[in-house]
Amino acid sequence: MLFSASASAQYAFPIEGEFSGKGEGELSLRTIVLDNEKGIVAASAFTGITGGCSGTIAGIGKYTAGTLKFTNYTKEEGTDNCTVTIVFDKSSKNGRMSESNCSEFHGPGCAFDGKIKMKR
Repeated sequence: MLFSASASAQYAFPIEGEFSGKGEGELSLRTIVLDNEKGIVAASAFTGITGGCSGTIAGIGKYTAGTLKFTNYTKEEGTDNCTVTIVFDKSSKNGRMSESNCSEFHGPGCAFDGKIKMKR
């Protein structure tokens, strides 16, 4: 079976996949690499506490030197962009998620903040 160079390179991108973990509540992250050479990644993150708050953000970001940073895809009028940053360990299987200006994307008891681990 033959694979194209771009398909095999994209598959091997270290942070593409699904991650889950815990912070103030449950965390999840899904990433899809859009451009290997430029490090462009589509990402969506979820945070939630059972019976409490929850929130989701999706956007486009950049992966550079072990760090993925992405902002919400559509900026809501009168608000700053929500930015989620994930700093990965050397294996790219574990990361630390944090946020900036994201309170409008989840309740006051939730945050895109905590440790995550690759599911597959």
